[in-house]
Amino acid sequence: MRQDIAIVGMACRFPGATHAGAFWENLANGRSGITEVGPDHWSAADFYSPGGAGSGRVNSKWIGALSGSRDFDHAFFNVSPREAVALDPQHRILLEEAWHCLEDSGLPPELLRGSRTSVNIALSVHDYLLRSTAADKPVDVFDPIGNYHCVAANRISYFLGLNGPSRAVDTACSSSLVALSHGRQDLLHEDCDFALVGGVNLVSSPWRYLAFTQSRMLSPDGRCFTFDSRANGYVPGEGAGVVLLTTLANAERLGCHVYGVLKGIATNHNGHNRNITAPSVPAQVDVIRRALADARVDPSEVSYVEAHGTGTSLGDPIEVEALDVAYARHDRAAPLAVGSVKTNIGHVEAGAGMAGLIKVLLMLRNGTIAPTLGIERVNPLIEDTADRIEFPAEAVPWPGDGPRTAGISSFGFGGVNCHAIVAEHLPSEHQQEPAPAGPPVFTLAAKTPAALRRALGEWAEHVRPASPETLADLCRASNQRDSSLPHRFAARAEELVAALGRAEIRHSESSPDLTVVLSADAFDATAVLAEASASPAREQFVARLAVLRALAERKVHAAELVALCADGAAAAMVHTGMASVADAADALANGVLVATAPPAAAVHIGGKLFLPNEFTADYLTELSGSCARSVEAVASYAARAAGLLGHQHTFTRALSGWVNPVRAHGFDLIETVHAFDVEAESLTPGHRAMLALAIDVAQAEIDDAWGLTPARWLDAGTHELAGLVRRGIISPATALDLLTGEADPVAIAAQARDHRDVRSSALTDLPLLRHRTEERYRRLHVTLPATAEDFPSLDTTCLAVIGGTEPGAVRVDPSTPDSFADGLIQLWYAGCPVDWAGSQLGTRRVPGLPGYSFDAHEHWHEVHERQAPAAQPPVTGRPADPSTDQLDDLRNLLRELVSEGTKNPLPLVQAETPFADLGIDSLIIHSLNGELHKRFGDVSATLFFECRDIRSLADRVLRDHGPAVTTYFTGQPAAPRQERPETPAPQRDQPVALAPAPRRAETAPGAAEPIAIIGLDARFPGADSLAEFWSLLCDGGDAITEIPRDRWDHDRYFDPRRGVPGKVYARWGGFLSDVDLFDAAAFGIAPADAEFMDPQERLFLESAHACLEVAGYSRERLSAEHDNEVGVFAGASFNNYQLLQHEADLAGHGVLNSQTYAISNRVSFTFDLRGPSLTLDTACSSSLYALHVACESLRRGECQLALAGGVNLTLHPSKFQMMARYRFLSSDGRCRAFGAGGDGYVPAETVGSFLLKPLTAAERDGDRIHGVIRGSALSHGGRTTGFTVPSPAAQARAIERALRQAAVDPGAISYVEAHGTGTALGDPIEVAGLTAAFGSQRGQYCAIGSVKSNIGHGEAAAGVAQVAKVVLQMQHRTLVPSLLHSERTNPAIDFASSPVYVQQRLEDWRPARGGVPLLAGVTSIGAGGTNVHLVMEEYRG
Repeated sequence: MRQDIAIVGMACRFPGATHAGAFWENLANGRSGITEVGPDHWSAADFYSPGGAGSGRVNSKWIGALSGSRDFDHAFFNVSPREAVALDPQHRILLEEAWHCLEDSGLPPELLRGSRTSVNIALSVHDYLLRSTAADKPVDVFDPIGNYHCVAANRISYFLGLNGPSRAVDTACSSSLVALSHGRQDLLHEDCDFALVGGVNLVSSPWRYLAFTQSRMLSPDGRCFTFDSRANGYVPGEGAGVVLLTTLANAERLGCHVYGVLKGIATNHNGHNRNITAPSVPAQVDVIRRALADARVDPSEVSYVEAHGTGTSLGDPIEVEALDVAYARHDRAAPLAVGSVKTNIGHVEAGAGMAGLIKVLLMLRNGTIAPTLGIERVNPLIEDTADRIEFPAEAVPWPGDGPRTAGISSFGFGGVNCHAIVAEHLPSEHQQEPAPAGPPVFTLAAKTPAALRRALGEWAEHVRPASPETLADLCRASNQRDSSLPHRFAARAEELVAALGRAEIRHSESSPDLTVVLSADAFDATAVLAEASASPAREQFVARLAVLRALAERKVHAAELVALCADGAAAAMVHTGMASVADAADALANGVLVATAPPAAAVHIGGKLFLPNEFTADYLTELSGSCARSVEAVASYAARAAGLLGHQHTFTRALSGWVNPVRAHGFDLIETVHAFDVEAESLTPGHRAMLALAIDVAQAEIDDAWGLTPARWLDAGTHELAGLVRRGIISPATALDLLTGEADPVAIAAQARDHRDVRSSALTDLPLLRHRTEERYRRLHVTLPATAEDFPSLDTTCLAVIGGTEPGAVRVDPSTPDSFADGLIQLWYAGCPVDWAGSQLGTRRVPGLPGYSFDAHEHWHEVHERQAPAAQPPVTGRPADPSTDQLDDLRNLLRELVSEGTKNPLPLVQAETPFADLGIDSLIIHSLNGELHKRFGDVSATLFFECRDIRSLADRVLRDHGPAVTTYFTGQPAAPRQERPETPAPQRDQPVALAPAPRRAETAPGAAEPIAIIGLDARFPGADSLAEFWSLLCDGGDAITEIPRDRWDHDRYFDPRRGVPGKVYARWGGFLSDVDLFDAAAFGIAPADAEFMDPQERLFLESAHACLEVAGYSRERLSAEHDNEVGVFAGASFNNYQLLQHEADLAGHGVLNSQTYAISNRVSFTFDLRGPSLTLDTACSSSLYALHVACESLRRGECQLALAGGVNLTLHPSKFQMMARYRFLSSDGRCRAFGAGGDGYVPAETVGSFLLKPLTAAERDGDRIHGVIRGSALSHGGRTTGFTVPSPAAQARAIERALRQAAVDPGAISYVEAHGTGTALGDPIEVAGLTAAFGSQRGQYCAIGSVKSNIGHGEAAAGVAQVAKVVLQMQHRTLVPSLLHSERTNPAIDFASSPVYVQQRLEDWRPARGGVPLLAGVTSIGAGGTNVHLVMEEYRG
């Protein structure tokens, strides 16, 4: 569906400008932001010489520099100082500008959180990675996720909780416009609501300058003389820009300010040209014409073009010639105006397109064409266009009869061209805005007082000169900002100027329990009443109800309501859903109101308490009697526990907490679990019930930690009692007494009624409690107070009074709009959430207002190393004073460990400081778990996910590891740990033979067009061909070897002990042979150039060539039959070769020339392929994501064929050092996918490519079809409990979307090639995601396997091995064994309650049901949260 796309938010940071307003001032006034390089870039003294290349040095010391690139507000983004140092400053700036862009849009964060919003980020270079590896700096666990390009996008998705596609794009200088194209396509084809698009470039290493000096690309004068006769090269520039897109219809519905309308956009590649970096007139003309056709805009309608315009003697004339052909030679009312922002700020490279786009949007907003600097005499090679093209040298009005329209060009030096058409938005004159309710209130919140004070100062510049109407708009704009932050400021509009002068800031605790008292005093509620009550006798009832509803409309919800009179009681009952308005009005006459439903919150009336959960002795007695007690009912509990005990830490630790309480009732819990089959009949029913309860609670801890749904075999009564225990409503000891009849249900019920969860909201997951509560309130007669009651004594964290006053309480006065607003302000100051923004439909959104003022904390590798305090000695066991409180000692120890692990100063790590505020994520947790393990033995892997701060963590550690804590602090020996025998995993049933499948399934109506695989080539560890790969799989082969000596001397790094600094405890991997060899001449590449090409680039080029040969496509056939309309999509992440170049050459002023964008661009260049060409990085899901993007590109008609695949090599020991330090590596070189005992994964190398074509076209052209991709989809995990923690729900979404696109029922899938890395956390979560997507009604019907058990984890190229394995299995109709490397499956995975089983032997592959072909799923999960799933089908032609 074709729609115009609106740009509704904008943020940027460019040389000399920290925001868009300052950027426009610089542009309009013709200012240049070029300066000399500084120490954060590189040392001019060491590298600069006017002689440049002749001296092996740099011939230009100029740059368009950003200020403050060292700084980052790590606390705002919940990133630890330790991780912040490792984060590429490009990622950090993008995070901050993405937040500013969202603020600028005027849309509240809650509107996007959890939405299908895509994130598309352009960046190319790894300068900061080179800095991080300089001077033998130790590799840190955060270096990979701080420098992988994909994480720049993924981290934005994670922080904002966005569930749409999340990708990094690298096509060199055209990256950010190509990212813009992806964002637009997401909106048009992925059903996304919004798309964030950004680009960034920073310089923190001299390598680019060294290389570009030799190729004469740099201007020695420090000026971009674009289009001028003096053009002699460009000046690198730094900067970042982010825009927010949505459909124009959605933007108008939400009342967004529209900066401009993206009418159309196109990309292509130069194909085979004079050389890979040379621009092409025909290709540029082609991409402009495609963009115009996509936009449905005539060339004459475009009055301005923001050119690529780098100021090179070759590039400028070629670009102007292309503009002349595509635009200027058409009938025009006036010459085409052309400019280039690079004359102001330099060439921002990957962010250049975003700089050009934002410049055009600012010109549209101001109706002015900004000048292009430095033009004295137009380049003689373009003088003949003077009557058709002009280059404004000063700011001029931008004329236009209709919407002003501009073109924007970006050209990558790898050959990828992109052109966009952007038009002015002319808003409808009939747009309606809702009338604001109440007086405007200005609200602003921040993470720290300093940030809030700075922001208030910036807002004051807009507030002080504002008219009352504008002031109201500013207040409503401020209401759209994040109001949940703890430091707050608010004032009504009429008092705002004076209040800003005082700037009184309040610190608020988050979300207190609010008790609202409805006083007996009569009051005026004019502010909240739509109209006066028809009955004066009911006026006070109507007033009280109106106030409660007005608070609820602002999302202010009371945990308890206290009514001190009959009118208040009736209003409280109506508001909480106990009775209707009509019944309440009638009841006020006779004093009795009949309730028909339970209240939504606790209600106090006449000394009686009415709860949303009616805890009674009868309920507890019935619940106890319904719990599992029979041998049959408890057997499944015992079997489950026997399989998990001693192997699953969370379960073992949780169940161990029940040992002593159960022993008090006369039996041994652990022994009974293992001997249940023998002892079951001799146990009393009460003992069996206790056993089931303890196991149910322990099982729930696993479910909660990993986001799993409760298993079907759990007994309903036992599970409900377990729920009460887990919430702390009933203690474990009390629950056991209840099961044996030794407890007093009346006393238990009375105590439970005081619990917060019981009083504040309905507990919908407790069915028996829900049923009894609803029964009690079905016809409950409530006597309304006959007289006014005294104010009660209340135990509450936050108290509000309506219609009266009380010391210490917030007064809610509804008599006037101002007084009611004042009450809301006080509630917000008290920590209550208040919805200041209100309805989002039609809200007028004001652009260009101040963004959040981030705190500037310096995070830089060298600074960190210079300023770090002396290393603290390791915390070891020490005798403690017997009088010292052991809990205090433990808290102090934990504070020290967390401080050291996060690099937060110790004073900032307090007992109540939330872990999220300290930036603790899964990588730091892995390290901290290791520290706890050294001191206290086995601790739960999910401990830090379950506890929110030091205080709760200390309580849990002391509870679960009390003896070990005592031993640590006193030196007394701990009790020995009991070992239990393992229980073998259950065997699955034999598969049922089915009839042979038909040729292929017909495409269902509404399904996506199937894509055929018509060529494939790949190399794997132990297999240089697909035939060798198939033999390896059938034989159950293991291709893991020791690290080859030609990579590095692993003896230098190997130490079998874990935790030895700088050492690696594992020396295994899956490696390709001969990765250093390359036939350069066969591809027309000079040997000197080949030496500097990343071996990944060379291998992928060879694989693409072989893939085309397998498919029978020569260069001539591609040209004759498909006009070279072939896309190239490569997945890649690591760039180890730069590190080798750096170590070998940089000290001698050599050149680094290895970048991932070239992996795809080189193929397009070599074979003259002119479709889209891009390298994709979503970490471990990169190559499967490349296949997904290729399929979508084919369906959109962007190309006729597509080469898609990936490559991954391990060339430098730094990766193994990092993984060893944090124990990610398998200690014995085995990937135990879905097997017991896995302690890490084995890295592997892979390269491969697939040639894709729409199935109907492939059948028409007689291509050999190896397999069919029926559907594909992706998702991002959004904000999980940690950045690298996978989400089963997000994985399920990707699978469901792929099945939906393929129109395939999950019951037809008979095999899934899983991500399956063999990690303790990842494998169970993946099975949980599959279970959620497939459903668990049909047990273990689908085989599951992982090729990583044979060859290791191919990381960015893992998807290549997965798809190749599935294709080969389909061709041979055979399932190969997935190696467990263990005697049993992972006990943490409940295969019996899932739809899958592990394929452990070689056997025929039969369809899941008769009449369908073989269908398979393939899953790849990126470390940054991007999940991809393919649905594949055999082809039986």
